[in-house]
Amino acid sequence: MSCVPSFEAIEDEISTILDLSDEELTEEEKEKVDEYLAHLGRQEAEKIDGFCKFLRFEAQRVDALKAEADYLRKRAKSAEKKITYLKGLYANIMKDKELKKIQGKVYSLSLRKSESVFVNDESIDTLDEKYVRITISKEPNKTAIKEALKNGEKISGCCLYEKYNVIIK
Repeated sequence: MSCVPSFEAIEDEISTILDLSDEELTEEEKEKVDEYLAHLGRQEAEKIDGFCKFLRFEAQRVDALKAEADYLRKRAKSAEKKITYLKGLYANIMKDKELKKIQGKVYSLSLRKSESVFVNDESIDTLDEKYVRITISKEPNKTAIKEALKNGEKISGCCLYEKYNVIIK
């Protein structure tokens, strides 16, 4: 494999040679100039091929990295689902056994009671405007609904329920 100068250096050399006047050269010099130009042409072609090969390799690498990112995103989503499932499982066990905290050697699990609002999807369009936040899409204002339900108001399609969350410290 020969040492190929930079593309810019090859182009500069070709430009310099092409600027020479043919009248100043002998036939022998013209032949040497033509040979040298052919040599520079081969170097230029080799440089272009190497560059294109590198670009193609990099494009394949980009595709592979994007595919790996998609794969890792799917694995992360799967792991998140597993965490949610396992936390729910432990929350239910702790709730059933009336355990508020379990201490391990390093970690502890505690059960914290919180309240959430469930709004039936069909009810969103019938909610009073004070219980709705307007965004690009319509969604219930669960904070306002929760407050109203706690104050004894009845809101169609909405109810207050308790849930338990596992806290890892």
